[in-house]
Amino acid sequence: MDERMLERLRAYYQDLSRTDTLAGRCSMSLPPWLSGLRVIDVLCRSGKGAFKLSDAVGDAGFVLGVDPDKSCIERAIAAASGNHRSGHGWSRYLRFEQAFPENLVKAGVSDASYDAVYVNCGLADVFDLPAALAEFHRCLKPGGFLWVAEGVFRSARGYEDEASEEPAPMQPAPHRTLTIDVFAHLCRDAGFGRVEVGDVVPVPTSELALPEGCEFASLVVADIKATA
Repeated sequence: MDERMLERLRAYYQDLSRTDTLAGRCSMSLPPWLSGLRVIDVLCRSGKGAFKLSDAVGDAGFVLGVDPDKSCIERAIAAASGNHRSGHGWSRYLRFEQAFPENLVKAGVSDASYDAVYVNCGLADVFDLPAALAEFHRCLKPGGFLWVAEGVFRSARGYEDEASEEPAPMQPAPHRTLTIDVFAHLCRDAGFGRVEVGDVVPVPTSELALPEGCEFASLVVADIKATA
């Protein structure tokens, strides 16, 4: 990734507000087959989800939590011994690194080295979604999977969506979300095969805090599994 793109990513994630929106909630769904797997927790924030994932993968698994915000990573590391089941031995099972979703090489992730990539709620916060999906696919072993937990999507009813070639980074996250069908298309473009969609639940717009004057889109929440 060239320096110009890295600078755009730094500027975007530095200015990104990740509170007071649906993407800022820490509720999370887990797939039932995580035991023994190596998992990347993308946009891990301060590590609460990574600790939960580490419990799910057990001692035979491993979790890497990544986030663009250095302060989030510092808080996660500081909290690890008090929140991980192994106490001060947490680093045998869990690691935190500062990295962008679009550039997991920065976190030391080599090709085909993880079984699962996990994104909790914050999918709409990603700056360049096609690039991030391609990066997730690069990191996964054959047959590995991306799990989007409670991803926020636009309802297909009422408007048409299309994938933009150029991201619009400064728009509020719900205005940058796609329909589930468009997201599935992007997954396949990135190299994923089967895309499975869990229960789709409408989201009341009252749960979202958007800038005054923004029009609310019809939003839904869904769990999605995309297999590499």
